Amino acid sequence: MNLPERTHDRKCHIVGAGPLYGYDIEIGPDDILIAADAGLRNLKEGQMPDILLGDFDSLGSRPEGYDLVILPEVKDLSDTLAAVDEGLKRGYREFLIYGGTGGRADHTIANLQTLAYLVEHGARGWLLGQQNISTVMGPGTLKLEKGNKGFISIFAYGGGAEGVSLKGFKYNIFDTDLSAAYPLGLSNELMGLDAEIVLMKGSLLIVYEREYERVRTAW
Repeated sequence: MNLPERTHDRKCHIVGAGPLYGYDIEIGPDDILIAADAGLRNLKEGQMPDILLGDFDSLGSRPEGYDLVILPEVKDLSDTLAAVDEGLKRGYREFLIYGGTGGRADHTIANLQTLAYLVEHGARGWLLGQQNISTVMGPGTLKLEKGNKGFISIFAYGGGAEGVSLKGFKYNIFDTDLSAAYPLGLSNELMGLDAEIVLMKGSLLIVYEREYERVRTAW
């Protein structure tokens, strides 16, 4: 089973209400920008979202002059997950989530679970935090180009991860099963070599240093 093919010219940018930590939201010609409720306040002056989504409890009122997706006040899904669903409906398979960490820990956990939701729906997402960027991969092979360096942690997520192999890392493994109850993959390191992550079954949560954002663009 292969990982979803990356489509560099079509990204869905989702902006939540948390801190942006100085990330620039660069919108390409075929990209879409979704502001989730009070995430609207995180946009630069004059930057208009393609969609403004939420129940607007955080904003305090329903704004005008936007393409609105109005959510019920009583709902099961988070605003971020609802924004992901809107992007999936429009055919996007690559998602960048800003303002989704910091503040309440439960919101951060929900957004990490949203990364796994994307994988289940044939897509891929990145959660951009203050010090780290996180993503989830399903079964397949993830190749990392030569030149990537820095700390990277790889955890079993949502249960056990079976048949995990790491090549080109400081600590390599072959056909190993990882448990979600034992953080064996903490603080591995990319050494600038051609590297790859192989997963036969399950999901992996991958967390790496923000300054090595090239890791994301290499995927």
